[in-house]
Amino acid sequence: MKIHFLLPNSGEIPIGGIMVAYEYANRLVKRGHEVTLYHTPDMSAPFHWRFAHFLTRLIHLKGTYQPSGWFQISPEVKLKWIPFYHFLFISSADVIISTYWQTTEKASVFPQSKGNLYYLVQDYELYRSASPLLKEQMQQTFRGKQHNLPISPACETMILESGGRVFAMQPNGIDLTLFRLRNPVNALSRNAIGFPFRPELFKGTRDAIAALIEIHREFPHIPIWAFGSTKSPDLPNWVHYHFRPDFETLVTLYNQSMIFVTASHFEGWGLPGLESMACGAALVSTNHGGIAAYAEDGVNALLSPIQNPHQLTLQIRKLILDSSFRFSLVENALKCISNFDWERSVEKLLENISKV
Repeated sequence: MKIHFLLPNSGEIPIGGIMVAYEYANRLVKRGHEVTLYHTPDMSAPFHWRFAHFLTRLIHLKGTYQPSGWFQISPEVKLKWIPFYHFLFISSADVIISTYWQTTEKASVFPQSKGNLYYLVQDYELYRSASPLLKEQMQQTFRGKQHNLPISPACETMILESGGRVFAMQPNGIDLTLFRLRNPVNALSRNAIGFPFRPELFKGTRDAIAALIEIHREFPHIPIWAFGSTKSPDLPNWVHYHFRPDFETLVTLYNQSMIFVTASHFEGWGLPGLESMACGAALVSTNHGGIAAYAEDGVNALLSPIQNPHQLTLQIRKLILDSSFRFSLVENALKCISNFDWERSVEKLLENISKV
C-alpha cells in the first residue's frame, strides 16, 4: 500500500504528534508498505517567514530531506520538503493521513486520485485553548468528508461536539522495547521526581513547578528534574534540566524516578505520562482529557483537577510517604502497559485504512 503522511512543520523540534507519524512510518515500511513523509514550513507562521524558511532549507539540502536528528527515520521512508500543501506537490497514493487540522483543511480539496483521506486527530489541547474563530475553523475540518481517526476518547468527544463523524478510534502506542522497567520499583536509586517543561500555558508547567516548590521545601533531599525543547527555561535552580535528551537518556531518567508529574490543562494523549508509567514511575497528573485513554485515578495513577497545584502537591506528598501505595499504582500500570505497544497501533491503523 502507498501511504502519505502530511506534517504541519519541518520536524526540527521534538513534538509528540510528529513522533507518532514517524513511528507509524518506520513500522509500516518494515511491513512492506511504501511511505512518504511530507514536511513544510510551520503552517501557523506568517507566509513571508514560511517562504524564507523553505528557501533556506532548500538551499542547504543535500539529497533527501532530513527533518532532524532527534528521531531516527528509516532510510526506506521517503522524505519530502515542499513549500506548502497543494495537490501539485503531492504524488498519488492509496492513502493520505493528515496529522493536523491545517493539513486536513488543505488536503480536503485534493483530487481523489491522491488517495483516500484520513485525519489522525490529535489536536485536543489546541482546540480547548483556541480562540472562537480558530475553534470554528477546526470544527469545520472535523465536519469534512475525510475519515476521522481520534487518538483518544477526549478527541472523539471533541469531534462529536463539533458535529463531525468518527470513523474509528486510533490509539497511540509507545516503543516497549525502549520504554521499559530497567530499575526495580523499590530500588534506592529510584529516588527522583520528574516533569516535562513546555512554555505553552495550557501545558501547565507553572502548576507543576508551584506544586514542586512545596515538595522541595518539605523534602529538599529529593532530586527533581525536567526535560524539554526550550534552551534556557525559567526554572528554580534546584531543578536539573535536560535539553532535548535522546531517548536512551530519557528512559534512564524515567527509571531513576519514583514519581513523574504532568500538569497539562488539556492533552489529546500525553506521551510522557505513558512513557514514565512503562518505566516504573508512579504518575501524578491532572485529568487533562487524553489521559483517560491509559490512566485510572487511584488504580494505576493519581489524577487531579486541572489548574490545582495544591492538589498536585498533596498527591505527590502522599506517594512519597506511602511507598506501598506507590508500588501498587506502578504494579497496576505495568500490567496494562502491553495494551499500548506500537505494533498493536500499527495493526489497528492498517485495519482502519483498509475499511474503505
